[in-house]
Amino acid sequence: MNQAKKILKEVFGYKDFRENQKTVIQAILAGQDVFTSMPTGGGKSLCYQIPGLIFEGLTVIISPLIALMKDQVDDALAKGISAAFLNSTLGGGEVTDIYRRLYRGEIKLLYLSPERLALEGYFEKLQDLGVAFFAVDEAHCLSEWGHDFRPDYLVLSKIRTFFPTTPLAAFTATATPRVQKDIIRILHLHKPITVRASFNRKELYYQVTPKADVLKQIGAFVRDRPGDPGIIYRTSRKDVDETAEYLQAQGISALAYHAGMSKDERATNQEQFLRDQVQVVVATIAFGMG
Repeated sequence: MNQAKKILKEVFGYKDFRENQKTVIQAILAGQDVFTSMPTGGGKSLCYQIPGLIFEGLTVIISPLIALMKDQVDDALAKGISAAFLNSTLGGGEVTDIYRRLYRGEIKLLYLSPERLALEGYFEKLQDLGVAFFAVDEAHCLSEWGHDFRPDYLVLSKIRTFFPTTPLAAFTATATPRVQKDIIRILHLHKPITVRASFNRKELYYQVTPKADVLKQIGAFVRDRPGDPGIIYRTSRKDVDETAEYLQAQGISALAYHAGMSKDERATNQEQFLRDQVQVVVATIAFGMG
């Protein structure tokens, strides 16, 4: 773990591991399969990024969250980590360039959508790339009992067929014992180390308020927090557009984000938010799911 501790400090800027991170990383580095249930913000990404930097070869991270893929790759590149993602947002030239770099061994962390793995012959392509480790993020999507079951995720059951001895780790923030059992079964995890972290997050605060005039309530909430960035989730595209327009009329820097917008417009609005060029994004769940 000395090398892992060194990377933690020199690359990611942390002095010590958080609770459970060390256990997960040790198991992965020992070549064991792992199931980890850890709350959002609990440090899951370090649990696969650090082993990925230590292993010889490529680490593949499967995620359904297109926006998160881009965010994590941008953050990795800023830290000097060779990372890339392949999903539906890329053009043909960009994809060709990434494959060229992959075959040269110039990329350590590759983020893939499950739809990419479902392409015919894709597992054979990965075999040619020398994959050393697989990490499945949002693994609850595998289970029909999970809150976000995605049938395309079931293609991940083939990982073991093509990579019988490659360590495989599943990560989720939400898994009942039934969902956990499903994930282990579908991925064919072999005697996995199981880590379930506490979901008590002291930095989070929840408040439920009766809805009266929702636009005025949202506006007042944002105005009471001048300069604080935030995401406002609404249930429909119409609600998103109306809320963003209302906030703009109130002099609040706000942009909309939903699946009815063009790909370029969504990307531009997301980029402005990430760069603190806009205070608020009003979105449907498309902001997370891409």
